[in-house]
Amino acid sequence: MSKSSPLHNSSAFKSTDSARECSHTSQPGSAINSARLIRRKNGFSMPRNKLQTSALALLAMLLLVYIGILSYNPLFNPFPLRLCVTLFYFLCFGLTIYNGYYVCAIDPIDSISTSVLTTGKSKYCYHCQTNVHVKSMHCRICMKCVEVFDHHCQWLNTCIGAKNYFYFIKTVIALAFFCITHVAVTLLIIVRYYTGDKEHIMPGNNDWIQIG
Repeated sequence: MSKSSPLHNSSAFKSTDSARECSHTSQPGSAINSARLIRRKNGFSMPRNKLQTSALALLAMLLLVYIGILSYNPLFNPFPLRLCVTLFYFLCFGLTIYNGYYVCAIDPIDSISTSVLTTGKSKYCYHCQTNVHVKSMHCRICMKCVEVFDHHCQWLNTCIGAKNYFYFIKTVIALAFFCITHVAVTLLIIVRYYTGDKEHIMPGNNDWIQIG
């Protein structure tokens, strides 16, 4: 019986090691590591969400309708009322855009998962393969753990957590008042049109509409 040479044995060991490495990289853990490479940072990260684009388009459309139609309607009077309501309307719109931007710009990732030292109570996330806060949860859309996870907002295309929750609440409140003001002005004009309220029509601006 011939003995195998040391060179042959070393090549066999190398092939065995390479096979082990391939089998190790094909395990589910490697898929998790590759998924971590495409972790979404914030609401402006790819991929885009259709609801986010639709929300921006709807806000722009409502603003154009108010500027082009409602604010110049002769039934929307007296002038002090129209001025105050219009200023409040634009204030709500500006606050919605301002706070919504910060909700999308802030990265709500768990602070422990990005830190070398772990302090306080924590738990282990098998998706991120690191320690996170006890109240943190893993978002499969953003591929990261969010500190004090509330929900993943499709309209803003980002997760809502401890870092951006305050801006999210202000966005919702400002948007609610923005929509309420828009609906209230529209209803005011419709009611005055069908009830024949001529007292609130400014002289010289009623050529295009007949009441009563």
